[in-house]
Amino acid sequence: MNVDEIVRNFQQFLEASWQSVESMLPLTEEGEHLRLDWLQANWEILVEAVIRPDATSFLEFYGEGAECNGASSRVWEPHAEATHRICCVPKDGSEVTDLVTGRSIESQDLDFFGFGNPDRERHLILHPPFNVVVLSDSEGIEFIVRLEDVRFEIEALDPYTDAIQV
Repeated sequence: MNVDEIVRNFQQFLEASWQSVESMLPLTEEGEHLRLDWLQANWEILVEAVIRPDATSFLEFYGEGAECNGASSRVWEPHAEATHRICCVPKDGSEVTDLVTGRSIESQDLDFFGFGNPDRERHLILHPPFNVVVLSDSEGIEFIVRLEDVRFEIEALDPYTDAIQV
């Protein structure tokens, strides 16, 4: 299974399990922290553990990361630093469209942040269907694009030039 298939399987897992998670966790600040922990824990199990090149490689955290380990955004191995990232490239090889601005994005170097669902005002909500992807470019500008328009890849971080998420 390749990186694109693994990340898409994670998206399908979120779709299939979200209703159960929502019914079990309270709609409080604590419940929101537990949701973030749940997302990060499953990211580490279902994506990171499957695609990392070796046991000393770690992905950047998913979305906002976990809240359970203080300053770390990881669930397991909280002191580990990211060595790899998931990035997105346009499926057709040229560009994708930001759903908020309508602007074409030609970058081939877009960081994956997470999945979401735009509401009527095009604000991102954490609720199925998880049919859009939140990305950011090298300047930290965020974009929301259709899941079907991108392909997921893994890339090693350069420890000397990349800001590593902890």
